[in-house]
Amino acid sequence: MPSMGVILKNHNKSVLETEGQEEAVRQCNCRDKPNCPLQGHCLTTSSIYQADVLTEDGGSHTYFGLAEKDFKTRWSNRGRSFGTEKCESETELSKLVWELGSRSIQCGIEWRAVAGCGSCRPGS
Repeated sequence: MPSMGVILKNHNKSVLETEGQEEAVRQCNCRDKPNCPLQGHCLTTSSIYQADVLTEDGGSHTYFGLAEKDFKTRWSNRGRSFGTEKCESETELSKLVWELGSRSIQCGIEWRAVAGCGSCRPGS
């Protein structure tokens, strides 16, 4: 019969291995999956994304960005810059959205992942 130490060691090993596997598989944590900003891949890390700004008058603007951490965190910060006037100059995309709003032009944004990339570490 194995000792209690061996039983605990084996249990901890299996729990830790399972947790790592779940994180690797999880790609989206949206409550409303059909409305995920990246079509079910919002937890993708180190990605280059594209935002297409479509205006009610038929115009369109394209913006590319980089999310080192997960896209959803970056997207959430974008939402803050679109809705908070003091943050209107944080990014080129928010400047565009605020400019269109000042001219009373309604717009919508469609997001998509373009490519994955490795994260950059200074000195490595």
